[in-house]
Amino acid sequence: RQEMKGVSVEESTPLLLNTISSLGENNYSASNGGKVEKQNQQHYSLSLSNGEDSIVAVAEHDTSRRHATSWQTALNVAKCCMGTGTLALPYAASQGGYVLSSIGFILVGLWNLYCVDRMIQCGDLLLAIMDQQQQTNARKIIRKSSSEDSTISSDATLRAFTFGKVVWAATGTTGLIFYDIIMVILMLGIIVAYEGAALSFISRTPLTSGSTKMDAFWVAMSIIPISCVPDISFLSKFSALGIGTIILTFSVIFAYGLFGEHQQQTSIPPNIINSLWPQDAAIGVANWFGVAAFSFGVVPITYNIQESMAEPSLMIQATRMGLGIVILLYLVISNGVAALFSTSNEPFQGDVLRYLPDTWVAASVRLAMAFVVLFTTAPIIVVCCGELIEGRVFGDSYKAEPFYRIITRAGICILTTSVSVYVPGFVIVISVIGCCCVALVSFALPPLFFILLTWKKNELEPVAIEAATTEASDSTEKW
Repeated sequence: RQEMKGVSVEESTPLLLNTISSLGENNYSASNGGKVEKQNQQHYSLSLSNGEDSIVAVAEHDTSRRHATSWQTALNVAKCCMGTGTLALPYAASQGGYVLSSIGFILVGLWNLYCVDRMIQCGDLLLAIMDQQQQTNARKIIRKSSSEDSTISSDATLRAFTFGKVVWAATGTTGLIFYDIIMVILMLGIIVAYEGAALSFISRTPLTSGSTKMDAFWVAMSIIPISCVPDISFLSKFSALGIGTIILTFSVIFAYGLFGEHQQQTSIPPNIINSLWPQDAAIGVANWFGVAAFSFGVVPITYNIQESMAEPSLMIQATRMGLGIVILLYLVISNGVAALFSTSNEPFQGDVLRYLPDTWVAASVRLAMAFVVLFTTAPIIVVCCGELIEGRVFGDSYKAEPFYRIITRAGICILTTSVSVYVPGFVIVISVIGCCCVALVSFALPPLFFILLTWKKNELEPVAIEAATTEASDSTEKW
């Protein structure tokens, strides 16, 4: 966590240095004597093990990238949560009822804040565990490990997400593999949902071919070229465009809801009163929870956001502000839009864009949202999913062989687009993966990892004390 200009690993270093892997543009190397030398590097990762127990320490050297203030970080948190999925919020409110929606979004936001805090505490526990291992093995000499198990663990960990490093430290290789499977399922589900959304948007614009399958073909052909390029960092320039498009979309939605032709009734429709409570009891609550869970996605990227801060210790404060903004906007969007369009005799179903009339303004909004999904959101998720699969299946060779990258990501696009043709609506997919995957990754696992790492830390404390006592006794006898 400190700026590092060269580290000499002395004989008192407690852990075995297995791997030093470059995470930035340059490199570090380790000599046989255990000395870590700088080779124009800014980021580095150390995979350290002590016998059967392994820990991964990630250090950030490039302090110039840590410039975000608390308010900037709060806005980044809000942007990470809000996306195309916000179009499903009115559906969630209509399914769960306005009362549950109002209280539930607040509770879900608070639980996300708690889980972010647990993830930060897990990072602190990893450092504490390494310190205890250092005390326990203060006289052990650094040596390079060649055991097969530690090599596999190191390689797997270095290819995983930062969240995955905590998974591996808490649960081992088996837990990391399980986490990777969950993440692949989650990302495939998100891609299916967003491609289904794009098909829904295009179907009511002049660009539609009239055939859902033909539209799906062109959707896949739009995503594949962008997903297969070696570097997609240029897509970050369009993040502001995505946020602007969402703001424009809901401006049109609220304008039509307030002044549209359907708003000719002066009395409160009966179905607004009925909408205060969940539809179909447990099914309505489940549909609401799935969308609500999906709409808060900050927990898995806690460390990424924290690393961008000028003062990482203010992460919780910034997250609290960001989630407060998100909760406020979600309450307005979900309950407000659902109430505005509740004059219809039919219950609110699907995404809110289906309630807009077939005018040139509405068609422009649909095309703008389809553009954001096809050329920014979906390709990024395809790349993340592809890299995880490529790393597991092909190892490091996928980085040198473009064929592996192209075949994997093209296959993902073709598979997900084929499935999206047959899904009933992207809000249903969002609800399902929100209940099955997002709730597990963002709600259940962080507290579990905190408990496991706390148990490991407490388990090492007596060993560290015993080692310190033994060392003191040996020193006394020698004196």
